[in-house]
Amino acid sequence: MAGTGFTPQGIIAPLLTPFDVTGRIDTRGAANLVRWLVDRKIVSAVFARSGMGQMFAFSVEDAKQLIPAVVEAAAGRLAVYAGCAGEWQKDLGEDKPDPKRYLEQSIELALFAQEQG
Repeated sequence: MAGTGFTPQGIIAPLLTPFDVTGRIDTRGAANLVRWLVDRKIVSAVFARSGMGQMFAFSVEDAKQLIPAVVEAAAGRLAVYAGCAGEWQKDLGEDKPDPKRYLEQSIELALFAQEQG
């Protein structure tokens, strides 16, 4: 829905992120969940890599796999928001990521998400 000026009204669903048996992100499962939501016409948008979807466990490469899968599955029928924060890879304690690297990763992911539509 890039460039359409679409403003979602109604429910924006934080997308739960499915993982496979090896602990890797299941992009096919995420796409199936998005299509399921589209078919039911109960949400106007999804938020991939949200706090509900284990966003702190994602690497940049994980996000770059998930975002296009969700955008493709939505196929313009839902707005897609993508969490573009950098890598944390830790609990929310005192061990914080390097701020410069975190910002660089956030910008990289935001530009990537924009390219995906």
